Amino acid sequence: MYLFIVNPFAGGRRAQRVAEQAAARLRDAGKAVEIFITERAGHGRAHVAEVDLSSVAGVVAVGGDGTVLEVVEGLMERAASERPPLGLLPAGSGNSMAVELGMAQAAVALERLVAAKTRPLDLLQLDVDGVFMHSMNVVGWGAVAKINRRSEPLRFLGSARYTLAALREICRWRLTYPAVAIDGAPGEWLMGTACITRFVGSGMMMAPRALLDDGLVDLVLVRAAGRFKLLGMLLAVFKGKHVNSPLVDYRQVTTFSLELDAGSFLVLDGEILPARRVEARVLPAALSLIA
Repeated sequence: MYLFIVNPFAGGRRAQRVAEQAAARLRDAGKAVEIFITERAGHGRAHVAEVDLSSVAGVVAVGGDGTVLEVVEGLMERAASERPPLGLLPAGSGNSMAVELGMAQAAVALERLVAAKTRPLDLLQLDVDGVFMHSMNVVGWGAVAKINRRSEPLRFLGSARYTLAALREICRWRLTYPAVAIDGAPGEWLMGTACITRFVGSGMMMAPRALLDDGLVDLVLVRAAGRFKLLGMLLAVFKGKHVNSPLVDYRQVTTFSLELDAGSFLVLDGEILPARRVEARVLPAALSLIA
């Protein structure tokens, strides 16, 4: 049986319709489906953590990146032997993991659920000011966090909201460079990301060397620069060519730490939270992914 965790507000309230259509197709293919509709933030996580999953062949997140993260956190609260595979039905404004796997279209994702083939998936475990959490996609800070905060009122634009917010941030009259120490070494970085996946948002190839199961996290750090150079780098991100820029420091590591300015924010798989000190490490093959 598949358990669908559905965020009814995702993707302009289309997630529930996507779930019902997919469930009908899966039932026609002989697979049982149970649909759970979340009612509030954290509801999906709590349900996945507590419900009996002994007969569940896969827990399927129906929504965007935030919905996927809730399901991941719920699974990670369980013992490793009690974690069924994770499935995806993209129906949000940001579907980074689905893009990564070539299944940004719900029809393709449905075919993967029918085939039910799995692969290992690394996670990034973070200690953010004493609170543990996980990422399966991307963690961002500096201007990345500002861009995500600016994009929130633009959700009606879908995935284009990230690009527009990035352009607005770069074109601001005054750019600021937060004090960031990475692994104890201070630097003047405009922004940084820690990526498990190659893609962020819905098509920016932020970390072109990233693999889902290599036991590494890819750090992409951007130095301070003028607006025109930053705009050129932004355009190059869509094809992953920005890593050739002298503005970019690209690292592949198993652990890292951050020390951020007071009042800073972190973006974790699309969710925005305040952060000051961060310790992170890769958990190799922490979950199985239906892909």
